[in-house]
Amino acid sequence: MPNHHEKLDRLKLLSAMAILKEHDLPTIRKTSLANLDRWVAKGTWVSAFDEWRKLMSTGSDAEVISRMTGLDEDSNRLRQSPPYAGLIKPETRKALLKSVGLKPPSTKAVAAAERFLAEEESKPYGE
Repeated sequence: MPNHHEKLDRLKLLSAMAILKEHDLPTIRKTSLANLDRWVAKGTWVSAFDEWRKLMSTGSDAEVISRMTGLDEDSNRLRQSPPYAGLIKPETRKALLKSVGLKPPSTKAVAAAERFLAEEESKPYGE
């Protein structure tokens, strides 16, 4: 029986596969680069962002697909910080959560997260 971490890894792989089914690569690249720019501007950065930026900017389509869906350790590591967030449909995400044995967040948890994010967005950089 898979542990929680293994379920999350599987969810991230299946999510990447679903995004590739639902969107073309130019859309995935554009959204990924916009997300990376926004996150870095807000002061969020992890080393994987530089790798994703290079891949989304200059990598071949095959390289992008390989990193999004690869079963190797490096692809799994990169999927821990996916820049293509926001491209998966909510109903697809809920179905994938259930398929890997995880529960979707409650309405109350979603509302709390949305309030927190709205507060963070309204703060000036550096606070």
